[in-house]
Amino acid sequence: MPNERDELISGINLLQIYLTPEQIELFLEYAKELREWNKQINLISRRDIKNLIPHHFLDSLSALRYLRQWIAEKIFEPKVIDIGSGGGLPGIPLKIACPEIHLTLLESITKKAKFLEYIVKHLNLQNVEVINLRAEEFLKNQNYRGQYDFALARAVAKLKELLKWSFPLLRGEGILIAYKTDKIREEIKQATAVLKRLNGLVKEEIKITLPIAESPRILLLIKKR
Repeated sequence: MPNERDELISGINLLQIYLTPEQIELFLEYAKELREWNKQINLISRRDIKNLIPHHFLDSLSALRYLRQWIAEKIFEPKVIDIGSGGGLPGIPLKIACPEIHLTLLESITKKAKFLEYIVKHLNLQNVEVINLRAEEFLKNQNYRGQYDFALARAVAKLKELLKWSFPLLRGEGILIAYKTDKIREEIKQATAVLKRLNGLVKEEIKITLPIAESPRILLLIKKR
């Protein structure tokens, strides 16, 4: 097993991200708990657990620079929802690195939601809510519709479905941040009608190069107009 501390520090330097020593410790504790729980619950592919830092933590953190930029410009504490959070990715890494966000972790599988509740308490993360519901059911609650500044989605569904789940939850000018592969063009094409109907605009496609990744990752930013 490589030294995870060095692996994390090397990766955040590559992504030009600053973390405090306390934040780095939280990441290492999070990694330890993920590995332990993953023996019983399939939070992360067991074939890829050895690549937890580069493939999962650093991938999640690739949106941090843009999140911090929007916070600095608008001077607010944004409400963020992580749709299909699984083991807490990308929501928890972004919360550790950017404590001012108010985070909702939406997860339909009860065992995974139990882990999320545990890890939020274990890491003493504030202003984090875990909701154990399918996205379709969650959308029926009017108290959450139009409440979020950002929606996150990583390895959850095709873009067409993500738009249907996320846009009703976003405020005006809210942004969906979808973590995708370099094959995103076909998904955008398939989602054209939904984008038009929901009045969404593809704001940016940002190519991210991660350590030991086989292909570039794409951060797809879609704005609600």
